[in-house]
Amino acid sequence: MAGSIFLSRGLMLLAVAVFIGAWQAPGVANDWLVASDPVAVPDATITDGECHARRVVFVDCSAHVAYEIEGKSVEHDIELMFVNFHTGDYVVDVVRSASQPNRAALSLGLDMLWNRTLVDSALVLAIAAGGIALFAGVSGAITAAGWRCGKPRWIFGKSKWPKSTRS
Repeated sequence: MAGSIFLSRGLMLLAVAVFIGAWQAPGVANDWLVASDPVAVPDATITDGECHARRVVFVDCSAHVAYEIEGKSVEHDIELMFVNFHTGDYVVDVVRSASQPNRAALSLGLDMLWNRTLVDSALVLAIAAGGIALFAGVSGAITAAGWRCGKPRWIFGKSKWPKSTRS
């Protein structure tokens, strides 16, 4: 019974790690590409932009940006997560890649790019390690339970434990 609880919690932690990685990795990768050759987009429109501090230091921001390139309208929904002790409002601009104009980012995302990369990586690795540790704990608990109960382990049909001399 306890083993199945550890397994389910381990799976849940691994699922959370995958979710956070899938949620944040595309945005971070996009921002690294934009950061390699950034161009400001002064006529861009930012709507529904907001940031919320979670657990005091985890900042979660989202915004919808729209701009035009050669008469074609381009729109993106951008989400950021980083660690910061800042209080108050953030001032942001829209930045796009010069070589790939369809790639856009917020200046705040580029300013916090190393922060986001390290925080997201550490968070995913720590949660995944917790899930893996629960799996390892389950196998260790099963082994320990077998050892404590004195149950012999059978290898090729023979017990690896010496026969008891007690009657």
